[in-house]
Amino acid sequence: MQPTLSVSAIIDCYNSEQYIQEAIESVLAQQRRPDEFIIVDDGSSDDTAKIARNLIQDIPWARLIEKENGGQLSCMTAGIVEAKGDLLAFLDGDDIWKTNHLVEAEKQFQAEPKLSLFYGPYDEIGDCSDFKCRAYCHGLIGQTLVLTAAGQSYVGGVNATLVAKSSALKPYLPLPPQIEKDWVVNADNIIVWITSLTGGLKYAASEATVNYRMHPNNNYKKLSSHQPRAFRKSATARLFEYFERTFYLPSDLVRHLPQEYRAQPNKTKNLRKEYLRALKKSRGRVCSLMAFNCYVRLLFGF
Repeated sequence: MQPTLSVSAIIDCYNSEQYIQEAIESVLAQQRRPDEFIIVDDGSSDDTAKIARNLIQDIPWARLIEKENGGQLSCMTAGIVEAKGDLLAFLDGDDIWKTNHLVEAEKQFQAEPKLSLFYGPYDEIGDCSDFKCRAYCHGLIGQTLVLTAAGQSYVGGVNATLVAKSSALKPYLPLPPQIEKDWVVNADNIIVWITSLTGGLKYAASEATVNYRMHPNNNYKKLSSHQPRAFRKSATARLFEYFERTFYLPSDLVRHLPQEYRAQPNKTKNLRKEYLRALKKSRGRVCSLMAFNCYVRLLFGF
């Protein structure tokens, strides 16, 4: 018998009046209705909150949270803190779930109790993009704790595709205010990294269950002007220093890269490249002999 899981759908939005109705309607149209629906408006200056309020006013299991503007991570965290579901399904206010999104995600969590994150590819609507889903392989992915800690690797998809186990996120949020302010965009990085560092497995779907909207105000397009590369690098460094203390990560964790890769259920070439990239990125944290030993073991898979 498959375990019963409750699902919280969380929309984060800011000045999304042009798209928020479609996003909300895509949640309400799910084949597997969420048990809880939380919309968090991050201090929009347009009619986003008004539109959302009108659309859900007669839905007892849906509610709107209005907060002062603080950026995407603070917006998503507000929803996570309030959510009661076993699974947390994230959607940006300008994207759309296909009707089978929650069905497909729940199916994988029921099949694998150790799963911490579901994600997958998406179909683009609107302007074109060169962003690609970082799956490395489709299907079940083993632990990526060492890969993430050593190389800051992103084993996940865009925010609208992410469904996370609540127990792998809630104990670690909110982050300290000084760190939260660093992530006014790209907050999905935090979801992906924390679910990796808590040691859970991941599942990468092979077919898109999300329509990802491309438009001039996408966060990834604004990033280069909003946050210079040097700032993003230092913000990531601050975050991982915090993670090292929070998760008690040893400085020589990189030496376990070959062991973690060897335990992967699907050892694809792309995944191996990511482990080799993490090893290269973590130079200086282990001696040269240990680094060479890890390189050889990763290269030949032993």
